[in-house]
Amino acid sequence: MSQNNLFEKKSILERTKGLLTLAIFTIIVAAISLVVMDILVFPLTVFAINFTKIYTFLIKNIGFIVLILFVLFLIGRKIYLKKKNGLTEEEIGKYILHRLLYYFSVFLVIVILTAIIILFLYLILNNNYYFIYKFTN
Repeated sequence: MSQNNLFEKKSILERTKGLLTLAIFTIIVAAISLVVMDILVFPLTVFAINFTKIYTFLIKNIGFIVLILFVLFLIGRKIYLKKKNGLTEEEIGKYILHRLLYYFSVFLVIVILTAIIILFLYLILNNNYYFIYKFTN
């Protein structure tokens, strides 16, 4: 087979050289990422410590705004693609309304199933001593 493969080399010295190169590269990459992350995260941490209320307000609102903008971008992109394919505004409106109702119903089903599972777990854990008593006797 290939003589360049690390695992097919015969001597321990050749294998050690290959592994040493890989280890040095890994250490260099880890050091660079550590420095870069410190450069990026340190100012943000100092700001969060010094201005806690502003930081919390910004993080909550920016996260919400980014989520809304992402959803609007997806809807706008879908409208653009549908117009490009030659659909009328009425057909696009029906399509978007249908998709919104579909995803809302999926969301409701997930919430209802989650509530049922939580209620079931609550009832089991609430009556745990009774079930243990019944099973042991």
